[in-house]
Amino acid sequence: MLAHELTHVMQQGGAGRSDAAFLPRAPEHSAPIVSPRLQRKDDDVDVDKLAWKDAVELAEKKAKSPKTKGEAEDIYKKLVVRAAQKITVSAPLVDRKPTVKDIVWDWKETHQYSAFVDPKKIDKAPDDYWKWITFVPSSIQKDEAFTVSVIFHELDHAAHGKALFDEYQKASPKPKLGWQDFYLEHFKQWTEPALKVKESGTAGVLSGLPEKVEPSGIEFRAYVSQFVHFFHKVGLNEQGYLARAVVLFYPLKKQSPKEKIADPAMDVAKARQQLLDYFKNPPVDKAKAPTIQVRVAQEFKAALLLYRPDADQDQMKKDFQEIVDFQADADAKKEARKAYQPEPL
Repeated sequence: MLAHELTHVMQQGGAGRSDAAFLPRAPEHSAPIVSPRLQRKDDDVDVDKLAWKDAVELAEKKAKSPKTKGEAEDIYKKLVVRAAQKITVSAPLVDRKPTVKDIVWDWKETHQYSAFVDPKKIDKAPDDYWKWITFVPSSIQKDEAFTVSVIFHELDHAAHGKALFDEYQKASPKPKLGWQDFYLEHFKQWTEPALKVKESGTAGVLSGLPEKVEPSGIEFRAYVSQFVHFFHKVGLNEQGYLARAVVLFYPLKKQSPKEKIADPAMDVAKARQQLLDYFKNPPVDKAKAPTIQVRVAQEFKAALLLYRPDADQDQMKKDFQEIVDFQADADAKKEARKAYQPEPL
């Protein structure tokens, strides 16, 4: 996410605060994989050979002590690099896998985001997009697929920032605004006034929901891309997170603003259709497709009814009619939860 995009509060740490993200609690979805290396001294461990969950737990352990915090940072950075190997970036970015030295890290516990793209860095290093992204500990979850999806989400923002910067550079006459102010104007064009999250009670607190969210075409596109690539690869709780994200950040008013220079790939209607197409034809074996459809419909409709204001319900039900009209009884929902198994990365 871009640093001043205050809408991107959903991947923060510290659930329960008003500004906290509803980042999944990283539940145990299966019996933990115990690596024999964990039985050795920590300083003898080869992190690259550890099972993902074991490596995250080791980083969390080392992060608790000032003496080993540096070692924890090194592990976290290696995990970002490891996760990035499973991603191919979108144009106009040129695919390049990062090294540990490329990863920018921030330990601030009160930081607003788990990861974000800073537009101030784009014009300083237009081709070095890994330097635009800052990571914090909540970027790295025990669900490896979800961690990959978080990085994938930020790379969508990087692709968006790069596309806009390229258009900015080619513009004739040159925009009077400097790059940073120009981006801010662009961001405002795509971002709606904050809406109050409907569910602010116990359910909201348990989900780590913020009190307010600013729907944004920029965020919606990134979350849809994250959803369609990873909904069938992450755990059950993380599926709920992705559904809440696309529901809460879907803009109803600013879907096609008029700009002097616009990111040519920014298209809310196209992103919405991408989500509907995913629901219609999940990218899994045909025998598994009904399970994915039940899971999408269940999580999407729950998020819509629980968290989106009443005034938004009718239009969103029309815009996502295929999902909203999909029917599954309690037994079907229960069976889908039981039958669901994440696809491999």
